Amino acid sequence: MVSPLARAVDVLTDPDRDLPSTLRTVVVVASQVKSEPLSMWLDHELNGYPAAADVPSYRQMGHLPVRVTFAGLGGLSCSKHLGQMDLPKALRLGQRNLRQSVAERTSLAVGETGMDDGKLGMPLPLAWTTPLRDVGRRGEGPRPG
Repeated sequence: MVSPLARAVDVLTDPDRDLPSTLRTVVVVASQVKSEPLSMWLDHELNGYPAAADVPSYRQMGHLPVRVTFAGLGGLSCSKHLGQMDLPKALRLGQRNLRQSVAERTSLAVGETGMDDGKLGMPLPLAWTTPLRDVGRRGEGPRPG
């Protein structure tokens, strides 16, 4: 019989497993070794961080790029990932925390076409389309390429 730790090592090194499934396997190990900090971290990652909980630095939205898709003639398009500092000041998100579950965060890596482009980012909010076009016309916004 394979120990929970050996199983977790196998799962953690399996490139075909998604992150939420992998973390659920590690929950068993955390329980076996009675690690309260690991159990709490796993619970927050799998179920989301409550408002009262501290959020790790890697979940600060100021670091998350925004995916902008430029659409052209004939259905051609290209996507560009922009850091917060690449956006016009009026469109920057500021320092917000990502409190969603890891499954929800994983979905941020899937592009508009449903294809996983391997880059973490969030789609540009639809309400920003007109302001982004306006700053682009003035030469202040991002450009494709």
